[in-house]
Amino acid sequence: MRKFLILLSLSGLMVLGGQTDARANPPKMRMEYDPTTLPNMLFAARKAMIARLTLTDNTLRKLADRGDGYAAWLIAERWRTRGSGVPDADVAHYYALAAETGRIGGLRRLIEMLSDPDFEPGSPRRMDRLERLIYGYSALGHLDATMFLADAWTVGRPFGDKKSEAVALLSKHPNKDDAEIALALARRLLFDAEDKAGSRAVARHHLDVAAQSENLSTRLTAVSLLATLRDIDPASSEEGVW
Repeated sequence: MRKFLILLSLSGLMVLGGQTDARANPPKMRMEYDPTTLPNMLFAARKAMIARLTLTDNTLRKLADRGDGYAAWLIAERWRTRGSGVPDADVAHYYALAAETGRIGGLRRLIEMLSDPDFEPGSPRRMDRLERLIYGYSALGHLDATMFLADAWTVGRPFGDKKSEAVALLSKHPNKDDAEIALALARRLLFDAEDKAGSRAVARHHLDVAAQSENLSTRLTAVSLLATLRDIDPASSEEGVW
């Protein structure tokens, strides 16, 4: 019987102001490739892979490039553990292919790579694709994806400075997890950011989200920090500043 895996479609990118907006379109779903359509040699290689036989890098890449998420996971893991000098962007690309077929391990490895300050980004097109993939998981309720993306957009690495998108992400459907993430980001902005004036304005919006938390501790901390912000910078509480 044919087996299908759900994956996120990365088609239909929208470009705003010269940059891809990962929020432009909600993630669409499609089914993974049908392995019975593979050429005979690759079909046989896939059966060997499922049987846990070792395939060459080249064969794994060919399978992965045809949409096989398991092959993508194996080649990315092999490169990561072997320390083979493969560019970061290539390893991330294959973890992304694994994540697109619903493999959460691929998503977690991808986030781990992108969180490394020494990560060497790939082409803008590849980075846009990774950003949309992670946003797709966030939209489906995956906490790790939401946490990483909100932080990445706030600090401006590796997708660029998108503080407004971070605020919108956490404000869209505020819940307990989002509120705690928002509080953590607000603290980071208030205590670590170099642009204190601009960061206070953005932090206020994160604190507004955190102040809606059902968790009493989170809510009280956010309310307290909002009061402190008003004392330090009354302008930060005015409409239209941010």
